[in-house]
Amino acid sequence: MRTGSVINAIKVLTTIDCETLLELYPNASKNINAPTGINPTNLRKSIYMVTKDSDEMNGQASPELNIKADQGDTIHWRATSLSLDSDLSAEFYEFRYTGGNRNVITPPFHVGNGYWLANVIVNQGFITYDWKFKILDRRGQVLGYFYWDPKITVVS
Repeated sequence: MRTGSVINAIKVLTTIDCETLLELYPNASKNINAPTGINPTNLRKSIYMVTKDSDEMNGQASPELNIKADQGDTIHWRATSLSLDSDLSAEFYEFRYTGGNRNVITPPFHVGNGYWLANVIVNQGFITYDWKFKILDRRGQVLGYFYWDPKITVVS
């Protein structure tokens, strides 16, 4: 959390177990417009969101991370694979609002090099959304498109 008037950059690293997902979903979608949804049981086996302890309310290293933030803070997301993108890599390609208070954060946008960024607009509320991502092999060939629906809870 920030102190005084300093704006905090909340960094969320999402580690995706690509190998496990491809084993669980051998017929994963190859259509960018129709990604494969990950069921809750499989999420706990394959998606791990982490941030600094001081920015986390609960859900550290889970697919549902709740953060503490103040108006004006920024949230930065990045995806990586368990192999640190050496064999298989994971990249976010779309954020889609699905519920809650649309005005909690600005719509996230891709700022390059795999990073996505949003600004916190209000001091309290939640938003649910879909993160869509793709899994690629070391040659950059898409092996599957996926999505899951995390929630951001903002509490100052």
